[in-house]
Amino acid sequence: MGDNGDLKTRETDGTVFDVRRLLSALWRHALFILSCALVGSVLLAAKEAYTNKPKYKSSFSVYVVNKTADQEVSSLSTADVTASNQAASSYASEIKSNQLFIDRVIEQAGLTGVYDYNAVRNAISTAHENNSQKVDITVTLNKSEDCVRLTRALAVMIPSVLPEVVRGTSVRVTSNPLQSASRTVANVKGSAKKGFLFGLIPAVFLVLLLELLDGRVKSTQELAAIAGGKKLSVIPSARGKSVILGDESDDRYKEAWFSLRTGLLAGKEGESSVIGVTSCSDSEGKTTTALNLAIAYSEIGKNVLLVDANLRNSSCADLLGAENAPGLCEVMSGTAEIRDAVRAGIRPGISFLPPGVPTGEPANIIGSGKMKTVFSLLREQFDVIVVDLPAAERYSDAVSAGGFVDSFLFVVRKSCSDSRKIRSAVEKLEDAGGRIAVFVYNDAGAK
Repeated sequence: MGDNGDLKTRETDGTVFDVRRLLSALWRHALFILSCALVGSVLLAAKEAYTNKPKYKSSFSVYVVNKTADQEVSSLSTADVTASNQAASSYASEIKSNQLFIDRVIEQAGLTGVYDYNAVRNAISTAHENNSQKVDITVTLNKSEDCVRLTRALAVMIPSVLPEVVRGTSVRVTSNPLQSASRTVANVKGSAKKGFLFGLIPAVFLVLLLELLDGRVKSTQELAAIAGGKKLSVIPSARGKSVILGDESDDRYKEAWFSLRTGLLAGKEGESSVIGVTSCSDSEGKTTTALNLAIAYSEIGKNVLLVDANLRNSSCADLLGAENAPGLCEVMSGTAEIRDAVRAGIRPGISFLPPGVPTGEPANIIGSGKMKTVFSLLREQFDVIVVDLPAAERYSDAVSAGGFVDSFLFVVRKSCSDSRKIRSAVEKLEDAGGRIAVFVYNDAGAK
């Protein structure tokens, strides 16, 4: 259905899952998502810079054979190579875990009392690939001089001490330890990238989750799913102008109301009939809908009566600049005649019946047998009667109005009306025999 105000029928069974709604939510909250990503990036980068102080690294490699240290690789048999590979794997483990060996390395480096076994073990890292006779050893410490001394001590002690642990092997140092250690810095850039993702992903997830939990109707597809095949009329926003239909109104805004009127006339809803206007809750725009519909009918010469039957929170009188009493309640109580309560010519072609001052429970007044009699008399005087009613989900007044209302317009405001409340209100109206002629999708945007 196009957003041009035309009435169109939608056939659907369940709730529409609109991916565009999720994409729209991501776009609307793009600044929030980006902010979370940037905060995550800054925090993780700061943590990396603070916790990972500059360190120094020095490294070398050893080559393991299972015979003599000066034997060439080409002279080793397949069994020798396999045994050497296994020995290299054992060396990679023993270098870090053999306490006796590490204690002797500390002594050789002249660092006794400066570092203990655990400190040196944590400073040493080894790398050995499968089916390889080479072991790479790296030492990382906070002090450059200590790093070099410990590395050189390892290079001396590994060939002389570890063969005693792994029997039948020899070790040859294949790359000399550096005379100076290289300085390492915190990986701030890499941490910033990780932090960006760590901030971005939860923010996106949160926005999507909140959108999925948000029951407000935000598209005609969602409303069509609720309407279950009934007519929809889309009313665009007034584009900053008055929401009351008039000469200064935007052309597209006018056309939407005229299309609603045309659709009702085609369905015989607006010909000598009483049309009730309600919604699921307040602030949906039902009073505006009732007034604009009355104006739209008056534009084609219909004799229209606008009745404010919202005895709980009336606003029509204020919009029209009319006195609130005597009105409908005074007619019902017998303290005023219909001719005295109806304000004829409040606008060209429109008469107005204000609510008056209720003296009892509004639902009882609306649902009384006398109300049917009053509206029977009003039908004889007017072509179309538009009745502004309270919210149907919150109060029973609209349900009680089914006794004198021929059909209902159910107003749904974009991004305001809750789908669960809409379903509840519609169910109440239909269970009481009320017939919803059109769902009016109000304030649907600029289109």
